[in-house]
Amino acid sequence: MTIIVLGRDDLELLVSLSSARESYLLSKGFVRDWIMATLIVAITIVGASTFYPILRETGLGGFIEDQISQLRELVGGGSSLPLVLLIILNNIRVLLIITITIPTIILPISILALQGAIVGYLTSWMLENPVIEASPEISITITPMYIFLALIIHGIIEIPAFSLVLAPLMSFRKRGIKSTFKLSLSLLPLSMLMLVIAAVIESVITPTVVSLYIIISS
Repeated sequence: MTIIVLGRDDLELLVSLSSARESYLLSKGFVRDWIMATLIVAITIVGASTFYPILRETGLGGFIEDQISQLRELVGGGSSLPLVLLIILNNIRVLLIITITIPTIILPISILALQGAIVGYLTSWMLENPVIEASPEISITITPMYIFLALIIHGIIEIPAFSLVLAPLMSFRKRGIKSTFKLSLSLLPLSMLMLVIAAVIESVITPTVVSLYIIISS
């Protein structure tokens, strides 16, 4: 068994990060920053959905479709891991990439925007191809309400979880990029917890609600 012993400097760093996090969460600017970061996702969702016909003909559209195909293959049987674990691992991977690129400023914003673009693009793609063959005997017609239920139940937690670690970046000029990075690191555990909750909802509650909707509307 390996025992990890924290030194005085390590403990002081943890206390400092915890103190900075609490001060930030209680500040007036926190909610504003969080909303601004979340709006990045919302704007790109709407933008990618609105300009779907244009994006589809560009390299960006092809890139987004590749990302969607990889996710569908992974979730649809490309791994022996449980669905909830696959979702958690994928989301935390994206979250960590966003966090460690905070010092670059532009990269984490671009990555978060891409997540929104994927959702917006996928929404329009599903509306353009509204019939899913669940089995040789069963087909499902995609409606706006189907998409809404499939995305909103877990999305109201998942999207803010991603934007939480990016929130300090919205006002990095006030504290400097180094302090902003440390602040984002201190928010990482909370973001991970939110993503775990969202993944459980996405893998358990969302399919149940969508299935009930299909039964009721059929």
